[in-house]
Order: sequence, then C-alpha cells, then structure tokens
Amino acid sequence: MRRISPAVKNLVTSIVCLVFISSVFYHYTEGWSWIDSAYATILTITTVGHSTLIPSMVATKIYTAIIAFIGIAMVLTLFGIVSSHYVNIVTDEEKKFLRKRR
Repeated sequence: MRRISPAVKNLVTSIVCLVFISSVFYHYTEGWSWIDSAYATILTITTVGHSTLIPSMVATKIYTAIIAFIGIAMVLTLFGIVSSHYVNIVTDEEKKFLRKRR
C-alpha cells in the first residue's frame, strides 16, 4: 500500500483551511448561514458556480474572485497529483506484466 504524499496532505489541508476561512468571511460579511457560506465556497472553488448565493457587497465580490483563482488552482493541482499517482501505478503494473511475458 502506498502512502499519501506530503504534497497531497498539505494541499488537502490548504483547501480545507480555504473553505473554513472563506466560510467565516461570508458568514460575517454577507450574513449567510455557516452551511450556505461553506456551500458557496465549495461551489466557487470547484467551478460549479450554481449562482444560488450571489455576493452583494463589492468587497465580497472581490474576495470571491480571488478565492476562485486560488481555490481552482489548488483543486486542479490536487486532481493532477492524484491522477499522476494513478498513472504511475498503472505504468508500474504494465512494466511488471511485460517483464513476466519475457
């Protein structure tokens, strides 16, 4: 069994922190509930953008744009690391299979 790399752990921790900090920000600036604040953050960083909660203040809109760039980059990096990991596993298995055939 392979271990989870420190890069993945750090990235997941960073994403969780981003969701937490953004939830606090939305809760206090927009007055949204905690669950709505977390929901809006997750929709933003995963590029779903459902438009159920739209920021009304200029500062919140600017903050949302910033976390969109940061959060999307973090999520895509995480997906890239995980997919690279699985490609390496498949490649290793193919090499083992080809060695057995010789």
